[in-house]
Amino acid sequence: MNPATLAEAQHENKLKFLEQECDRLRERVRVLEAGQTQDVTQAVNLNLAASNAQEVAGTGCINLFDPCQCRGEDAIWEE
Repeated sequence: MNPATLAEAQHENKLKFLEQECDRLRERVRVLEAGQTQDVTQAVNLNLAASNAQEVAGTGCINLFDPCQCRGEDAIWEE
């Protein structure tokens, strides 16, 4: 395999992992800010699973200013 192609694939994989981690951390902060202190990890996983199901259904969004954040007025919803 071409070294440049391999490096690009590794970069894409790392980027996907970091975006997922960003989503997990944002959801964790949201859950904690809502006052939930018990079963935080479970709540985060459930919320992310529901969010992912919604994106698969075609209601994902793109935030022009922060690709890890799909909330707020700057989000553009895809159909």
